[in-house]
Amino acid sequence: MKPTRSPRVLRALPASVLFLALPTLHAVPQRLLPEYISLPGFTVGSSGAFTGRSDLKAGGDFSVSSFGFAVAQEIPAGESGGASVGLSYERIGIDQRGATARTPLPDELLSVGLDFSYERELNADWSLLAGLSPRLANAGSSFTSDGFGLGGLLLATWSYRPDLTFSFGVGFDTLSKSAPVGPAFAFEWTINERWSLLGGYPGTALFYTPSEAWRFGLVAEGTGGSYYVETDPTRGAAGRPALDDSTLEYGDFRLGLSARFQLSKDIAIGAVAGYLLSSEIEYRDPKYKVKSDGGAPYGALTLEATF
Repeated sequence: MKPTRSPRVLRALPASVLFLALPTLHAVPQRLLPEYISLPGFTVGSSGAFTGRSDLKAGGDFSVSSFGFAVAQEIPAGESGGASVGLSYERIGIDQRGATARTPLPDELLSVGLDFSYERELNADWSLLAGLSPRLANAGSSFTSDGFGLGGLLLATWSYRPDLTFSFGVGFDTLSKSAPVGPAFAFEWTINERWSLLGGYPGTALFYTPSEAWRFGLVAEGTGGSYYVETDPTRGAAGRPALDDSTLEYGDFRLGLSARFQLSKDIAIGAVAGYLLSSEIEYRDPKYKVKSDGGAPYGALTLEATF
């Protein structure tokens, strides 16, 4: 199978938004894996992140912590194509203080899904990428069938020249009420042997690579997803609609500095430190928003490996 040519910024899309968490998964060392899954093209990974406390417009404050785990296996599909199949899990914990009855924040946001993708080179300049991710996404401490949804992406990548590629297409998420279908666009520009620029959704980054072992970056990124809410977190609250059997959409925007160190040919560690500029939780059917009033610091740690 030939290497995936789509810009890394699109290959890093979380399953909770579209479908891909495959070639850029955060990983643990292979010594922790059973021998029978140490296959060529196999990836296993985990990552964690946390934020400081943000004030809420309705009163009180909150912080967010997250943990993600995923595995994926590449599958050769001829000389000009390749596929990948994987499993991903994410838990977002929300710690709220000084809550009021008008601040309906769940304690947890959970998602688990299967991730499938296929990419095919059409010629020296063009390739097509398609993906699908069936998943469960629930607000609360357990999964229910009402949290089932499908995410997907169809993407064309054009190599304008060896150092510059553009990708464009369409993605969908059946759990999203605000934007179930939307355009996808990204580019990857290798400025020179040390500098590169990635742009698109969910993030844009400028990277500096002084050596084979180190890479530093300035990263602006958005995170979030859609989740089914079975029970109103503060049921019976006056002054707002009941939120049972609704959909919650969580999103935030972050700016940070990143560092990545290549421990070996296949294993790397990474860290990001920065500032959470804004965050918002919006309920749909009925509509109700919970907004932060100010930002907070954040940090993240990752391990990456491909075998």
